[in-house]
Amino acid sequence: MEPLKLFNFLRNEIYEKSIAGSYLSAKEANEVIETLRSFIESLRGVRNSNELTKKELRKINELPGKISPEIKFWLFKLLADDDSFSRAYDLISKEINQKQLANIPQKNLSDAEILEIIEVEERLNETYTPINQAVDHSRLLIGLKRYIEGINATEFTNIIEKHSISTGTPPAKWIGKAVDAHRFATFIGMKISLWNKCFTGLKDKSGNARTLKDGDKDKTEWNNAPIIEILRTYLDK
Repeated sequence: MEPLKLFNFLRNEIYEKSIAGSYLSAKEANEVIETLRSFIESLRGVRNSNELTKKELRKINELPGKISPEIKFWLFKLLADDDSFSRAYDLISKEINQKQLANIPQKNLSDAEILEIIEVEERLNETYTPINQAVDHSRLLIGLKRYIEGINATEFTNIIEKHSISTGTPPAKWIGKAVDAHRFATFIGMKISLWNKCFTGLKDKSGNARTLKDGDKDKTEWNNAPIIEILRTYLDK
């Protein structure tokens, strides 16, 4: 998976582990998230240059002490499966090997091999034309596993495409926060009344079942919410 798509998929996990495992504050964990995205984007632009890749990675050392190692750790994880980022991956893994006496194998791809990978990727992006086929949002459903359960891919696709579920189908269960439910509905252009026909699971402060309301709308940082990143990744909006 491309690093940025993998980042969007793992964003919640990165945030939670930065707090629980690395003892960062919520503010620091958010900084990790935003900085990771920025580095992935900047490294993508210099993949075919060893010197520029080194220059970008050196900027990590200028970050606050608790943030810098977290960025290197997650970049190492996120870049591992995309060989077009092998220069950055090798530099980070080499540093890990030296500091932790590890023995992570290097990819050691040549300039020509990396350039060929990038050119193939660019050609595929230019020539790909979607074939008429049934719309399937099963991957998005997996991506939203922290928010939704109790529904199959076919009915979830109906929610995304038609804002409804088939007659007789039990509503899906929303296991996330109400504010994220509102973000979800807003992003796909779904009316609140229709959302309430397709989902249950929201509860008030007393633990009683309740419906989604207009007042559940987020007031700040709507575009930076993790669920929005997931929706944007899988729906290409």
